[in-house]
Amino acid sequence: RVQATYFASPVTTGIRHIDYYISGTATEPPEAPTQYRERLALLEGAGFCFNYTIIPDKLQPQITRNKLGISETAIAFISGANLFKIIPEIRETWAKILAAVPDSVLILYPFGSTWSSNYPKPAFINRMTALFERYGISRDPVPPLLRGVRGDRLIILDRLADRSQVKQVLNLADIYLDSYPYAGANSTVDPLEVGLPTVVREGNSLRSRQGAALLRELELFDLITNTETDYIQLSIRLAKDANLRHHWQQKIQQKMQPHPGFLDSRAYGKKMAAMFSRLLT
Repeated sequence: RVQATYFASPVTTGIRHIDYYISGTATEPPEAPTQYRERLALLEGAGFCFNYTIIPDKLQPQITRNKLGISETAIAFISGANLFKIIPEIRETWAKILAAVPDSVLILYPFGSTWSSNYPKPAFINRMTALFERYGISRDPVPPLLRGVRGDRLIILDRLADRSQVKQVLNLADIYLDSYPYAGANSTVDPLEVGLPTVVREGNSLRSRQGAALLRELELFDLITNTETDYIQLSIRLAKDANLRHHWQQKIQQKMQPHPGFLDSRAYGKKMAAMFSRLLT
């Protein structure tokens, strides 16, 4: 019997009885075979796919900029990266971006139920606010909102009900910031579905290339960065140039229109069936 795994395990299993690790050509770096105990089997493209039609969204209370305390002229950066991905390095990067764009806010919704039902929320909030204060990014204490924490430039929302509420919040923002070195997959599909300009940083492993793989499938190469400096500079350029944001919004909407491979579960199923046939011969 041939046994295989795939990107739901974001690193090699290390188990000698697992024969293959199934991934994608857009997700793996050239040195990828050395990172796995298993033999690497590559599908064309990202190598993963999502079907969001199984669980229908429910109608949720409307969220507006006014309710979040964001002015209509402010630039709203946003990220749905899970708390466990928001390590000190990416927090510093985001603080540098906010410091360089004075009329801007950062919205986070980092407490998704797929990772945990119990998060160290107070510690995370305290670290984020202390970091912002160190960078001179003001924060006014105000009452909690949506069971989250709000300041004039930092908004940390509690768990959102479902993808419809996630998209409501995303539609209020101007620029999506992916996490690194553990990049987003599900969390990066969401902003792409609403046409939000998305900044990613590509690394040298599957877990640091997931967001970039989605953009590669969409041929949105100019939104992929390789260094912290490039990530920061691209974010700032998008913040300061409304025409550039509009350009990428239209481009993303155009590329997402024909149902890309990472959302086409029927086509993905056929590719996986062909892959299983090859692995068994």
